[in-house]
Amino acid sequence: MLKLTNTKLVITGSIVEAYFFTNKPLVYGFSVPNHNKTRGKIIITNEESKLRKLESRKRSMRRAGSNIRKLVNANAWQWKSPVGVPYMPIFATFTFRDDIRDIKKANISFSHFIRRLNYIVSNGSKKCTLKYISVIEFQDLNRDGVVHYHTVFFNLPIDKTDFLPKIWAQGYVYLKKIDEINNVGAYISKYMSLHLDDGRLDEHKHFFSSKGLFQPTEVREQNKARSIIELIPKEYITKTNDFDGYQGSVRCISYKLNKSETLFDILPELNNLYE
Repeated sequence: MLKLTNTKLVITGSIVEAYFFTNKPLVYGFSVPNHNKTRGKIIITNEESKLRKLESRKRSMRRAGSNIRKLVNANAWQWKSPVGVPYMPIFATFTFRDDIRDIKKANISFSHFIRRLNYIVSNGSKKCTLKYISVIEFQDLNRDGVVHYHTVFFNLPIDKTDFLPKIWAQGYVYLKKIDEINNVGAYISKYMSLHLDDGRLDEHKHFFSSKGLFQPTEVREQNKARSIIELIPKEYITKTNDFDGYQGSVRCISYKLNKSETLFDILPELNNLYE
């Protein structure tokens, strides 16, 4: 059933974004039609086909970049140690010493590394407890397309980072501190989205993540979204941005809570809205 809204709320961990569509309401609640059942044929030229594929790739990459940003923010500082202390997100780059350009081969090596690291972190358990997001990038500048990985870990203890070079053991490991970054998702997605539109990634996952990550929450029902926005203290507002999008003029108000907080932490009354 098609629905319309002039307000959308996106909740990703301690980052909250309220979108107001002033010209054209957002349409949601529809399903994508099955074009295989469409009668008749649409004939397009090779040039039109290339343009459609290019536009489709651009849209797909924009969505992927946005999904990475939201997923990072939904998980950064949200995982806690057994004593309740939030883990600091750790951003790492893993390079290959050998000239590995085959993505399948590289992914197998990376999967083995994750299993070994998980075994260390979980004290010998084979249960997957590590939470992370990783993307592939290519070293084109000086290594003619050798694969490397950008990865952000959400629950890797700081004292375990010393093990990373030894467990990886296939090249260099570069670590970057991000404990002073307010919007971790925006910061990290700049690095992790640079090569998402690379044709070499066709037929491969453009980014991959562990199971069990916290997911972004979108509130599109207008009355509920506005009710929640009214409850958020104004001191949490960090930026108001007006821009033109697919829906015409859009105003986005961004809120930033404390690092490990969520809206449910500061607004217990939200539970009534979800009953």
